[in-house]
Amino acid sequence: MLLGELDLGTLASLPRRLNPTLLINQRVFDRRLKRVLCEPNRRHFYVFRGRTRLDVYGARAFSCDGALMDAHGLRISVSPARDPLPILTDADEEAIARNFQPRLLRYRMANYERVCGKTIDCREFVPEMRDEIRSWLAPICDSGDLTNTVFQELLHQSRELEGARFSDLKCLIVETVLLLCHKPETQHFFVGELADRINVLLKLRHEDRTVSAKEVGSTLRDIGLHAERVAKGYEMTLTDSVRDRIHRLGIDYRVLTIDKRVRRCRFCGGGSATSKQIL
Repeated sequence: MLLGELDLGTLASLPRRLNPTLLINQRVFDRRLKRVLCEPNRRHFYVFRGRTRLDVYGARAFSCDGALMDAHGLRISVSPARDPLPILTDADEEAIARNFQPRLLRYRMANYERVCGKTIDCREFVPEMRDEIRSWLAPICDSGDLTNTVFQELLHQSRELEGARFSDLKCLIVETVLLLCHKPETQHFFVGELADRINVLLKLRHEDRTVSAKEVGSTLRDIGLHAERVAKGYEMTLTDSVRDRIHRLGIDYRVLTIDKRVRRCRFCGGGSATSKQIL
């Protein structure tokens, strides 16, 4: 199937279970479409777009050659296979599953308590990956080289994600409210004021987007900070418990405005007795 100007709507319109080979001549893809097209090709796994289920299984080839726009296809060079390619049918998959499933269940029953009792140090990883890290490392924590290989690969992914804290809304909120905590005489703030500060920060970081007060308020609730409705809008009072929660979030999200070596207030943790006090 020859395609140009592809988007998720186009993918959703393809007949289900057809699994065509997609020959795509397009130079630019948005982030979500690129992720869908480049995900590992797995039969029986689907991608959801709203209430629509996308079956993206099948071969695909890409080209961004403008000279091919008036041609009748894409020119693709594929090395010939020396031997016949194996075909994995649905019946083959079912036979493999019947063979392995009882073994996997027995392995789970024999090792469940050992795996659940393992403590995995996830402090080097970004918060959103920590549950995944435990899931990956706990079952193989006694496997030496394999554990180290998986750990390093996951750590590489974590460091890539950590760079996103410059524009991630949760990190931006925690970074900004932490600054407000350290601002003298600040006892409360409004969600609208917080959104304005975040938009200024996004502009300074050359991010071509803005956030609304509604988005900020919703994300505040997601991270456990709840503003109260008053006449002027939604207000958050910086009580001792709220300040403590904000500082803990700052450490968890590794925001730029936190430094364990420096104590700016009595809620700043991680500092030694000789840490510099900034009043």
